[in-house]
Amino acid sequence: MSKKITLGEQITASFENCSGVALLDCDRLLGLLRQAVDLLGFEEVSHICHPFSPHGITCVLILAQSHLIAHTWPEHQSLVIDLFACGDIRFSLAEKLISQAVKAKSVQLERRVREIDWNGGVTE
Repeated sequence: MSKKITLGEQITASFENCSGVALLDCDRLLGLLRQAVDLLGFEEVSHICHPFSPHGITCVLILAQSHLIAHTWPEHQSLVIDLFACGDIRFSLAEKLISQAVKAKSVQLERRVREIDWNGGVTE
């Protein structure tokens, strides 16, 4: 008999109509994401940031709890963050920090609990 097991929570946050320089600069975006990770009480294990030409950045932070990924579209004044972690995520403080830093005029949040049906067996 299987039962539902919660793996974690996923948040996708779209910051819209932004004007902050973090949309254009890898170091600033990484610094902002690290501040958010600290606020959330998570631990960064590794990261990679990649700037695109002519503009835009993708930044991935591997967390001890899972991951945080950010993509910027300066030409559309947008930043999208995907965060997955074990347990509940109290995103409101990080949302406020990021929103102020990128001067977002609006934020759209999607929150999803990730569950699986588990039968208790281990596969090899």
